[in-house]
Amino acid sequence: MPEANLWASFFDVDLILSELHIDSMQKEYLNGQLVSQTEKDNNGNVQTIRKFKRNASNDVVEHLIILSKDNKEYKFTYEYEYDSAGNWIKQTRFYDGQIENIVLRNIEYFKSAT
Repeated sequence: MPEANLWASFFDVDLILSELHIDSMQKEYLNGQLVSQTEKDNNGNVQTIRKFKRNASNDVVEHLIILSKDNKEYKFTYEYEYDSAGNWIKQTRFYDGQIENIVLRNIEYFKSAT
């Protein structure tokens, strides 16, 4: 997919989501972690379904957005790099196999004074 089309897809998803009128959300959890979310309008019609898959660290590795309006699915995947304390310090988000976003975190740890 050419880069211009890739960015157009992200913009389209954001634009469609911003235009939806969500009245209620139903969330499903497994072991305390969000695994799915269904969003409905005021007539009870499903607008979006979001599904999440997580890794052993409970970080999201896949976010699937299903839009009822255009009957399309958008799948975002994530890769992480972790520090020695097990916290992610780099998150890379992909769409259609291409990097969409990178988030870097600098975590400063302090020794407790006991």
